[in-house]
Amino acid sequence: MRNHPVLNLFKKIFRSLQRKTSPVPAGQVDFRDFAAAVDFYRQHGTTIGEKVRLLGRIDGVNPQLVSIGDYTVVGAASALLAHCPVKGPMPCRVGSFVYISYGAIILPGVTIGDHALIGAGAVVTRDIPAGAVAVGNTARVLR
Repeated sequence: MRNHPVLNLFKKIFRSLQRKTSPVPAGQVDFRDFAAAVDFYRQHGTTIGEKVRLLGRIDGVNPQLVSIGDYTVVGAASALLAHCPVKGPMPCRVGSFVYISYGAIILPGVTIGDHALIGAGAVVTRDIPAGAVAVGNTARVLR
């Protein structure tokens, strides 16, 4: 039973899978999970920095007007917009080391500074300075 051809085939498949999938150590992020979304938006003209965790959506009308800095997290169900039916297209800029929580909406023409935190469900209508914590609808800076 040791040299059965089907058993040997399963052993080969199992060994090859072990080599291809290396576990990520605890406390670290596997950025390959976000690579497909990041590549998709980069191909459409969005400027995206290194090691960005992109779970939300970027404007589909003017993706080239959106820029995201390094090490930024864009939470699920959040949106970065760059077009307005009244004022027209305007750039949306997000700095480096920014955390945009679940369901936040960043409106056109807004710039978010480095090291900022945007709360869950926030609607950001104005620029957020670097290092600020902004929450609410419409978003206000707390700190």
